[in-house]
Amino acid sequence: MYARLMSKSEGEMSRAIYMRTSGTAQDPENQLPDLLKASGEATQYIDQRSGKTEDRPQFLKMMADAKAGKFTELYIWALDRLSRGGIEATLKIVRELKERGVRVVSLKDAWLDTSHPCSDLVISVMAWAAEQERIRLSERMQAGRQRAKAAGVKLGRKPFVIGSHQLDARSMREDGHSYQEIAERIGCSKSAIARFFQEGK
Repeated sequence: MYARLMSKSEGEMSRAIYMRTSGTAQDPENQLPDLLKASGEATQYIDQRSGKTEDRPQFLKMMADAKAGKFTELYIWALDRLSRGGIEATLKIVRELKERGVRVVSLKDAWLDTSHPCSDLVISVMAWAAEQERIRLSERMQAGRQRAKAAGVKLGRKPFVIGSHQLDARSMREDGHSYQEIAERIGCSKSAIARFFQEGK
């Protein structure tokens, strides 16, 4: 989307921020105040693309700038902002940043410290755990749909964002997920999720 320099000249950069959302339904700058509070003055790289691919304009620019030594610390909201491609893809990115002398700092993942010699092991375990949680959430959603169908409940747009799914939806939203991502996990339309949050339920 764009990169914005806060106040330092390009040659003086030492910190950077990378933000990503999967679409335009979520404003990536909702994460910005906390990131700026943690990092101070920093260059911002913001993408509104899926994390399943590295073909993201600002991600590629950020990695190029890291290679050029334009910053030494990268601040992210959570590890999955870098990638949603699984353990191998996430580790590849983190290792590339480490090799370029960049320390990665995650606000939501307090355990992440790429300056520690055991960071690769920790990241692998946590990325695997996150992947398993996504699988379990999908299984719960599918089981819920099957129970509703067996009970004769008409499956429409709202049933999947009420009841127990409210907690799942709100938790995912708090973690920075877009309406589209939440809708895909829960099994309803993006507009239903948007309406759910806009109505303040």
